[in-house]
Amino acid sequence: MPSVGKMTGLQTIDAVMETLAESVPPGDEGGPLTEMLRLAIEQMQAAARSAPMFVPVMVPMAIGDLVGLRPADRRLLAAACASLWRGADLLDDLADGDAKEPWRAMDPALVTLVATNLLSNLPHLLLGRLASRGVAPDLVLSLHQAVSRALVVMSAGQYRDVLRQTATHADYLAVVRAKSGAEIALFAELPALLAGLEPPRVAGWRVVGEHLGVMAQVYSDVVALAHAGPDSDIAQGRLTRAALVALDLAGPQDAAALREDLSRAGDDPAALARARARIGRADVLRRSLVLVELMRHRAAAALPVPLSGVPAGHPLRTLLSSWALVPVNLPGGTPDV
Repeated sequence: MPSVGKMTGLQTIDAVMETLAESVPPGDEGGPLTEMLRLAIEQMQAAARSAPMFVPVMVPMAIGDLVGLRPADRRLLAAACASLWRGADLLDDLADGDAKEPWRAMDPALVTLVATNLLSNLPHLLLGRLASRGVAPDLVLSLHQAVSRALVVMSAGQYRDVLRQTATHADYLAVVRAKSGAEIALFAELPALLAGLEPPRVAGWRVVGEHLGVMAQVYSDVVALAHAGPDSDIAQGRLTRAALVALDLAGPQDAAALREDLSRAGDDPAALARARARIGRADVLRRSLVLVELMRHRAAAALPVPLSGVPAGHPLRTLLSSWALVPVNLPGGTPDV
C-alpha cells in the first residue's frame, strides 16, 4: 500500500474506511446494530469521497506520515478518528434536530445506540489492535486515555452548545474549541503519541489540531449560511461567528431587530429570511472569515516541524494553505484582515 504522500485522497479514504469496516462486529454478534453501523460508515465514505481532504482521515494520516508511523498503523488511527467523528456528528445532528435520512425517521434511542458505538466503542477496539502489532501496552493505554480525555472535553462543549451558551464571541469560541477544537486536536495527538514523541512535541501537534478544528468549524458555520433552512443554526437562534459579527456591525435598532428575528426564525419563515439576509451580507461574511485565516496562520505557526521540511503536495501543506473544502463566493472581493 503506498504512503499517504503517494496515495490519492480517494485511495486513502477508501483504505481507511475498509479498516474501519473490519472493526464492526459480525452480524451474529451485533445483530441489526451491525447493519446500521455499516450504513453509517458507508454514508461517511460517500461524503468523504466528495471532499478528498476529509479532515478526520487526512489529519492523522498526514501527521502519522511526518512522524514516521507505519502505513498500516496510520490507517488504523485514521479509522478510529473517522469512527469517533461519525459518532459525534450523528449525536450532534440528533441534538440539533437536523438528522438526515434514514436517521431522521428512526427512533432517536436507536440512533443514539449507533452513534455511541461509533463514538466510544469502535475507536477503542481499533486502538486495541495495536497491541498485536508489537506496540507496547503502556503506549496503547496512553492512546485510549487520550481518546477518553478528548471525549470528556467534547461532551462539555456539546453541553454548552445544547444550552445555547454562545452569547458573545468568547462564548462561541469556547464552545467551538471544546467541540471541534478538542476533536481535531485528538486526531493530531494520536499519531504523535504512537510515534513516541517527547511530551512538548506531542503538545505541539495537539495545538496544531485544535487550531485546524476551530478553523474548520468557523468555516463550516459561515458556509452553512448559503443553505440555512428550518434546521439550521440561524433557525434555532444560535449565535455563530457570522451572527455575532452581524450584531457587532449593526446599529442598536438593527441589532434588536436581528435578535428578534433570530428568536422567531424557527417558526417564522419570514423572520428566518430576514435574519439570513442580515447575517449573509458581504461585509459580515468577510469579517467572519478573518477568523478562519487567523486559525490557519496559528496552526502553521504551531507546527513542531519546519513547514519548509514538509514536502510539496503533502496533505498537511494542503490543509494549511487552502481551506477551500467548499467554495464560498463572496461579493465585494477579498476579506479585510
